[in-house]
Amino acid sequence: MPSSTLNDGERPHIRKITLKDPLVKRKVTLLRHKNTSLSPAAQAFFKLIQKSV
Repeated sequence: MPSSTLNDGERPHIRKITLKDPLVKRKVTLLRHKNTSLSPAAQAFFKLIQKSV
């Protein structure tokens, strides 16, 4: 699970181990409502993601 789902000290009985190999990949999906405009920051993020795909 992503490290962002577990804060330090939140669950002392669960151990967190950092993976170095293999590379962990995740699928990301961007959704937006049709006929609505995005904020400038959201537009920039959307374009950035589109370029990397």
